[in-house]
Amino acid sequence: MPTQATVIGGSEKLSKKKVYYEGTDMLHTGYALCYNRDYGTASASDINRACRVEKPATANLLWFAGVVVEGYDGVTGPCVVEIAVPSFGLVEAFCEENCTLGTTVLATKDGTYALAETAASDCAMAFQTVDRSSTNGLVLVQLEPIRLS
Repeated sequence: MPTQATVIGGSEKLSKKKVYYEGTDMLHTGYALCYNRDYGTASASDINRACRVEKPATANLLWFAGVVVEGYDGVTGPCVVEIAVPSFGLVEAFCEENCTLGTTVLATKDGTYALAETAASDCAMAFQTVDRSSTNGLVLVQLEPIRLS
């Protein structure tokens, strides 16, 4: 009897969601995006705050939405894009850190689509050991909901 769980087909079922990317940059697989929770006027009850995303920035770092999935590599905004949402699934994310499997905790970072080690908004755990400190690239991570303290 096997002692390890095996993922059939080489992938794990991810929770995905289509969102509207407001920016004008070209997006790539694994880019981190954050919700635009201040969309519209502050006094309005605007459901669009649940589906509008933007590049991580100081004002939205606590609102991690997810990472761009494979089929949307190279799209330019504004556009609809599909993301893997934080639901403890494994996915490749764009990263700028030296990562160690099961040890490196990653977060959104101001002004970049890459996940990094910061103290503000943990949203992923590295599930691959790879040095991305000098060359940004994809790293297998487990996406997790941000823990607000």
